[in-house]
Amino acid sequence: MIKTKTSARKKDFHYEGSLQEGYKLYFEKSSTEIPARMFFAILEHFSGQSVIGGFDRDNPPEEGVGYFIQQYSSAKLQNSIPPLNGTHIIAILRDENFVTVRKDGSTVIVDF
Repeated sequence: MIKTKTSARKKDFHYEGSLQEGYKLYFEKSSTEIPARMFFAILEHFSGQSVIGGFDRDNPPEEGVGYFIQQYSSAKLQNSIPPLNGTHIIAILRDENFVTVRKDGSTVIVDF
């Protein structure tokens, strides 16, 4: 199991898995699984772009990663993944060297 911080480096969480098999995220009192196809969909959709994280749980901006996760998972996966989990997904992609993450003020920017 790997310990890391969210994309904005504010909170710790643990994860295990691989890009090919998907990842399991571990939090203080719960866990959740993110299938591999979610990671591949994000990488394909945003390839070559710099976009905002947009991980707001209630109103993610349409141009952000969080909104894409919410829409894609609702339409294509068995379980919907909330935009807030995008900060964990992007952290894993950062740790695995698929993206870089930077901040512009309080906004998380993801470079694919």
